[in-house]
Amino acid sequence: MNIKKLLTVAVVLTACVSFNTKAYYEHYIESWQATGTLSVAGYTKSLTHDEFVKVTNRSKSIRGIEDTLKAYVKGEVKSAIAGKASLQSYDLKFNGPFKVLLQGQPDGRIKVKLGGFSFSTNAKIKKSFYVKGNIKIWSNTLNITGYYNPYTGTIGNATVDPNFKVSSDIDIDSILDLIPLFNSIVTNKIEDKLKHMVNNTAIELLNEKVINYQEVIFGLDKAIPSGKYIFNGRDYAQVIKDKFITLTNGEFISIDLDRTKKVLFGSRTPYYIGSMNLNISNSVKLTIIDTPVISERCDYSNSNSCSI
Repeated sequence: MNIKKLLTVAVVLTACVSFNTKAYYEHYIESWQATGTLSVAGYTKSLTHDEFVKVTNRSKSIRGIEDTLKAYVKGEVKSAIAGKASLQSYDLKFNGPFKVLLQGQPDGRIKVKLGGFSFSTNAKIKKSFYVKGNIKIWSNTLNITGYYNPYTGTIGNATVDPNFKVSSDIDIDSILDLIPLFNSIVTNKIEDKLKHMVNNTAIELLNEKVINYQEVIFGLDKAIPSGKYIFNGRDYAQVIKDKFITLTNGEFISIDLDRTKKVLFGSRTPYYIGSMNLNISNSVKLTIIDTPVISERCDYSNSNSCSI
């Protein structure tokens, strides 16, 4: 075999190897960690700490009320239209982060406001191939108020804002309107059930997930590491812990909890990044957010190998 033929064979083999060894990789979460960033008087410091993951996990757990509400509303829609129409598609949007506001009062007590979010849904229903409609459900902002006991971590006298309202509307074809009082039956059922759910279930759910973790709300007395945030001779981890007990008239602590849905490269399974933003009377701020370690691996579900 002459040199020209040898070169031709080499080129062909190289092309084949290159073609057959195309790599298919996917990203995955190797480990979970969270980073806390403190800001005070121009001083900023970020650090990663194992205990911060407990805070972001609680944030995601609390924001899980969205999943509970979504499943509940979907069930009520299906129940309301049972025997009259079928559910074609459904979605619920949760508007705003979950908020906690602690406010020092003149009488020495600490008032708490929970919630700060609203929701809206859109359900497509059908009676037949050519008879369809939409059910829209929405609420104004939900707030629950009470008084926070800094020594037990519990909330007393929790009540839902009487101005909280659930509304609904049906945009439907005229044939379905021939079913006696279809619109009013469906909307009344849904609005009444959801209002009942909020007043009787939301308080218990929020109390369980927000308060019953530690003596200090969200377990922040345990999560923020001492000796790591030192500025001008003050340990701001201790400053934050103390403020939950010594909150005076005119002072406040606001906490925003949220989660952001993400999808890793090569994966269809979503995951959530949890976050917490704490603000003490606009003088001390702490943000804790998930910063997971993302790695790469071969996607063995693909027929092509990741290596030669």
